[in-house]
Amino acid sequence: MGHPAHRRMRACALLLLVALLWLWAHPLLAAKTYSPKQEAKAGEEAAQKILAETPEWTNEEQRARCQAIVDAIVPHTERPEVKYTVRLLDTDEVNAFSLPGGIVFVTRGLLQRAPDPELAQLVSQSDHELAGVLAHEIAHNCHYDGLRAAERSADLLKGGLAAALLTLLIGGGVAGAAHVLTAGMDIGRGVLSHYSVEYEGDADRAAIAYLVQTPYNPNGLLTFIERLAARERSGVQQELGILQTHPYSTERVLAIKRVLGSHGVEVNRRAVTSWSPAEPLDAVVHGRPAAVVILWDIALFTFFETAPTGETPAQRAKAATETLNATLSRGLAQYDVRVEASAEGPQLTVMGEQMLTVLPGDVEAPATPEQAAEEAARNLRAALFGDVLDRTFRTGNGS
Repeated sequence: MGHPAHRRMRACALLLLVALLWLWAHPLLAAKTYSPKQEAKAGEEAAQKILAETPEWTNEEQRARCQAIVDAIVPHTERPEVKYTVRLLDTDEVNAFSLPGGIVFVTRGLLQRAPDPELAQLVSQSDHELAGVLAHEIAHNCHYDGLRAAERSADLLKGGLAAALLTLLIGGGVAGAAHVLTAGMDIGRGVLSHYSVEYEGDADRAAIAYLVQTPYNPNGLLTFIERLAARERSGVQQELGILQTHPYSTERVLAIKRVLGSHGVEVNRRAVTSWSPAEPLDAVVHGRPAAVVILWDIALFTFFETAPTGETPAQRAKAATETLNATLSRGLAQYDVRVEASAEGPQLTVMGEQMLTVLPGDVEAPATPEQAAEEAARNLRAALFGDVLDRTFRTGNGS
């Protein structure tokens, strides 16, 4: 019968041998190219495991929203023939991922605000951001990243199993074999971590290349990754599913900005995120009826006088606000704010457009219309600078 320790050693060796042979023989992991049938099989098997742990979320409106975005992206990828199907998962976790064969999972947490404020800030703020996330995940599928990672992991594990089996056969014992196998797995994790960074960078670059050919603004990928990077720097330790393995560093954000520039895309975060627009407010100032333009709690300018063409202070404030908000959505920055002379009076312009004209009745002596226009410009620049500071604090990246 043999010594019990020897029997355990032979049993362990047999199990290792079986595992090793399975890994070498498995048709999908052994393949260097992947047929659509293999992909579909691998994806469906993975999907079933995921659905066994997390229930599906039944929300046809949100599913159709995601499917429409995916359908708009796919024709511009390296593999336009792949038919993708979006499925939703009922979890607060913020996540999206693609599986071989064209299955795309999106979580409720990415689409709807979760009760947890830490997760709620990561919800996609627009279809542009959602498109950025989905394009990134589609790129992983187009590049066979999931299958390549599985193959790489299997190769590393095969090496560890072979070394462990050899240790057993030459008399190194179960403890020695376990030590060898554990060491091999640790090495595997290190190598895979390196490849994960490579895969993510490739997927970011491909996603932007896809998005520039669609109606979706690729700035959405930048702003979403920036919020994840800010979360990483804040030291918040919460499970984010597959997202927890992604490298959301400042370097990655800077790389995305470089790729946007290479495609001629200007960075404009307001085009793809939620922000508070300027508002006109009726007021009484120094006993006089007036209208004030407010942006992010800063009073930019106060209108007192009715224009020669008949517009009241309220109407003038409303028109100025509309011009300001239109340029804000296009990425208005401090350097886009100017004061220019005109026959009617000094004008405040934004991105070359007239925002307001200062009339003599809008100022009180000893101030002049020119001084009032310059003060309005300073107020607007201060508001824009505060926005940059706030974004820097939140993302660590500035503008």
